[in-house]
Amino acid sequence: MSTSSFAGAPVSKALLSVAVACSIVAAVTSTQHLFHLPLVPHLIRDHQFYRLLAHHFVYANSAELLLGTLLLWQTSAEVERLFGTRKFASFLVVTTALSTAATAVTLLLGARLTRGQFNFFPSGPFAATAAILYQSHRLVPPLYHFRLFHPLLTFSNRFAIYLLAALLFTSNLPSSAILCLIGITSSLAYTSDFLSMRRYRISRRVYKSLARIGGLVFRTDDGARIRRGTAVTAEEVLLQSLAAAQGGAAGAVGGGLEASALRGLAQRAAQPAVEATAPTPAPAETAEPPQTPAAPASTSPTTPSRAPRMGFLRQWQAGLTGAPEGPTAAQIAELTAIFPHHTRQAIVTALQENELDVTRAAEALLAAS
Repeated sequence: MSTSSFAGAPVSKALLSVAVACSIVAAVTSTQHLFHLPLVPHLIRDHQFYRLLAHHFVYANSAELLLGTLLLWQTSAEVERLFGTRKFASFLVVTTALSTAATAVTLLLGARLTRGQFNFFPSGPFAATAAILYQSHRLVPPLYHFRLFHPLLTFSNRFAIYLLAALLFTSNLPSSAILCLIGITSSLAYTSDFLSMRRYRISRRVYKSLARIGGLVFRTDDGARIRRGTAVTAEEVLLQSLAAAQGGAAGAVGGGLEASALRGLAQRAAQPAVEATAPTPAPAETAEPPQTPAAPASTSPTTPSRAPRMGFLRQWQAGLTGAPEGPTAAQIAELTAIFPHHTRQAIVTALQENELDVTRAAEALLAAS
């Protein structure tokens, strides 16, 4: 079973609801005989041409109603989501028109060839259901396969759909099978762009009017849904990078290139941030005596315990994204000349926290002093 709701498929919801409602009303009022499609006498003698369209809306019995409902439930919504609502509605209009014309021609030819023996088509949206089933078979791939008792009996997850289709198409032979073949042929003609049918779209005015009516009849809670933003923060990017690296490390087997790269990345990430930012020779005019390890807390903008943790995350993200691993000697020397009272570690930490931007790092150091 593929889909479990009509979310994003209003036309499919309306199609199924109308078919079920019309079938139930016709059964309760005992008017099912008004929707069958006999050539003689109703079409030829009585000119009841409304039956050409009306027979698409009412199933003849409860068994066909159940099978058709289940089949539309499994196929119609997914096809509409792939097509889009307006294109799917246009597809139904085109295939229904083709099926109606082909049904009338088939009745005339069948009555002529069989000398009046073939004179009747049962009511029900057999053609529309078969047309949607063909598009579902063409567009939706199977998700998995399973074996039943023997290796030769291997089926996909769409086996239940094809079983329902076989039961529906053989429910009233040969009429039901002929109607289904007409629907599949109409869908095939639409797919092959016969007479440029794929380019046809119902007018926007009609589409909006039907959407407005459908919104009043089939009320949904779409307006009450929570709207989620699409912006991605830097923290989410970092978490996604870490998750991708962990997944790749779990899937790597042996000593291949990916495994070697991940091991090197892990070794670089495990090193403390102090080692990654080792002291470099400063210019003579800005040289300063070696600082003692214990610096006063008031002269550093961040605590010592935070710097290694930030350095670890920065190194990991830099290794994954290819970004620079740390500030350059020129950046450190420039900030050291401006803030000689700050330690080298405080300057490096400020640069790392501000994405190696000297201006923003200077503002952070100025605010911390």
